[in-house]
Amino acid sequence: MAGRRLSMRKIKESSGSSGKMDAQISIIAQSCNIARSTVREYLRRARDASLRWPLDPVLDDTALENLLFPVGEAASDSQQHMPSMDYLFLELKRPAVTLEILWYEYKQANPEGHQYSQFCNLYRQWVKRPDVTLRQQHGAGEKLFVGRPRDKAKMESAVLAAERWILAALRNHTFFSLGELNRARSSIGLYTMDIRST
Repeated sequence: MAGRRLSMRKIKESSGSSGKMDAQISIIAQSCNIARSTVREYLRRARDASLRWPLDPVLDDTALENLLFPVGEAASDSQQHMPSMDYLFLELKRPAVTLEILWYEYKQANPEGHQYSQFCNLYRQWVKRPDVTLRQQHGAGEKLFVGRPRDKAKMESAVLAAERWILAALRNHTFFSLGELNRARSSIGLYTMDIRST
């Protein structure tokens, strides 16, 4: 059953009236203001649990709920053996892999599993979740963060171009200290690593 559970009072009303007068399901549904399919479902659950009306007065709401809704049942229905979302995410990065193909594989392994629309909704909800990020507080110039380039050839060509540009701009100058070189370099507006003497 996909919907929310009714209160125990409603369940007792719907199931109890069936035992008292063998009423039609539509009359029970109308009197309890619930759907006929819900009445049928609860009557089936009561029959499976071998419950008889009137209910034993010792049977409280918690015990009745445990009889009608066994603990293992809810966990197996809710997950329906979904594959790991991380696995789906990585598979979708591969060429020619779509969510439809992954759903088809999932459906072959789990014929009673989610339909395509729900499968896609669950994946999209997972993708929209906020990423865990680490925010570091630091003042300007305190730390230098260097990332690794994704494309080595592009990075090498960018470094060579920057090197040529620096050498062309400083070609006709003579420097007697690293301080003079650093001041000249910063005057041309490049943000490169400082040259430090050791």
